[in-house]
Amino acid sequence: MSFQDTHEKPLRTFIETRARTLQNTIETAAQNRDANNVAELEKKIDRESDRFVEDVTARVNGIREQIKARRPTDDQSPDYAERMNQYKQYVSLSSTGINQVTTWVNRIFKKIIDVIKNIVEWINDMARTMIGILELIRNSFNEFITSFLK
Repeated sequence: MSFQDTHEKPLRTFIETRARTLQNTIETAAQNRDANNVAELEKKIDRESDRFVEDVTARVNGIREQIKARRPTDDQSPDYAERMNQYKQYVSLSSTGINQVTTWVNRIFKKIIDVIKNIVEWINDMARTMIGILELIRNSFNEFITSFLK
């Protein structure tokens, strides 16, 4: 069985599922946003993003351990040399696969980080806008009260 079938395809499926979960969390947070709770919204997005990175990192580390676990251990076995050569070939092919997956994962992480930065900037801009609106309302109301009471 190839590295791609054994490890890469399941990892890609896992990452796609976790990315959709992250997307849903961000979407829910955006729909339920509260101008007074911007910090909590940012924390929620940060937590889910961190969890995404941790989960993917754990999966990649698990793949590395599975690859190492295939190393022949019985050096007294009559077919040890043949099995060791097969293992070396497997490690070589797996190394190429791991590098490709790592490149792909890094691109995904960069895109996610860029999206999250944009979301946080948008949240901050919205918060500033809301504060500006509240200040305008306050100032207008104060002017009205001052004029009314004179």
